[in-house]
Amino acid sequence: MNKDLIKIYEKSVEDNINYLIQLEKDVFRETKLSKDFHQILVKSSGNLTEKWQNEKKHLRTEYCISAIPNYPKDIIMPSIHIDAAINLMDDILDENLSKNEMALYLLELLRVLSIKNKFYMTDKRRTSISKCFNKLIFLAIAEFKIIPQISKEKDISALFDIIRKFYFARTFDIDIFVELPLLKMNIQQDEIDEAVNIGRKFRVINILKKDFFDLSHDKKCNIPSVITILEKKKIPLKKVIDFLYADFFDGIPKSKSPYIQKIIKNFVGLAEKEIDVLEKTIKK
Repeated sequence: MNKDLIKIYEKSVEDNINYLIQLEKDVFRETKLSKDFHQILVKSSGNLTEKWQNEKKHLRTEYCISAIPNYPKDIIMPSIHIDAAINLMDDILDENLSKNEMALYLLELLRVLSIKNKFYMTDKRRTSISKCFNKLIFLAIAEFKIIPQISKEKDISALFDIIRKFYFARTFDIDIFVELPLLKMNIQQDEIDEAVNIGRKFRVINILKKDFFDLSHDKKCNIPSVITILEKKKIPLKKVIDFLYADFFDGIPKSKSPYIQKIIKNFVGLAEKEIDVLEKTIKK
């Protein structure tokens, strides 16, 4: 599925190129820059798609397509582009980019935002997207404030409580990817809330796994993370895995809706696969 979603994303580059060529024709009465438009935008989009292919960046849309039965096809394109915007902003914030690399990332972010505005959006979907970006603001500020607390905390019980809050805050980035398809299907809000809740629980384990696999990169680039801090504190990651899994997955309530219950089952299954991969990797 990953490759199919990437192809959909790459295809959107043509929309930008066609517009830019027409703009050049309108302004300069010529089209000499078409090759430049193509080369630069293919390169800027390739920075992200390569990371998706190598699983260095999460494609949240893919997880939600796997978890949500009868996922509406016309939601895939806007979902991927919101995915891209979040990933691009994350790299701009965290990575030590050169001036040229930063220019390509910003160019791609502009391209993504220009495409996003083409999609038909109901008021509910616009509200959901607006809340999504406000949640990202909350996440960025929370991460800035909480990471130093995790580093300084010496009491194990208090430390684990901070880690739980930290990972829960980071799960907000999956909400929009659960909400958009369900809004399209006119699912009731209380049922959407149930699906978002289990999506967040999956995302906790999903992010924890990525943080572990990013350990070498984060240490090399001097990026503080929960995993780098735990390593310095000599606290086994297995303890954190068991704590977070028990904290978020014990006592999951059943939904009255058979459809939402399927989503819950699917997300729990995805989380268990992530745990399995993570624990097998730790043992190596």
